[in-house]
Amino acid sequence: MSILMLSARIGAGGLADYTRDLAIALVEQGHRVMLHTVDGEGVRAIREELLNGGVQVELTDELTSASVDRAIRESEA
Repeated sequence: MSILMLSARIGAGGLADYTRDLAIALVEQGHRVMLHTVDGEGVRAIREELLNGGVQVELTDELTSASVDRAIRESEA
C-alpha cells in the first residue's frame, strides 16, 4: 500500500520521533511511505534515518494545496 504522510511542520522532539518511528515501521511492514512536510529543524534531524529506513521524504517551503496535490500525484505513481 502507498501511504502519504502530511505534516505542516515537524518540530524537534516527540512529534519528530513519532513520525520517524511510524513511517519506518510502515515501510518494514511492506508499505511504500512518503512524508511530505515543511522543511525545518525537526525533519532535518530525522531525515537521514527516514531515508535509510526506506521512507521517501519531500520537503517544501510551505504546505500549500498545490504542493499537497503534487505529493498525492507522486505517491500514486
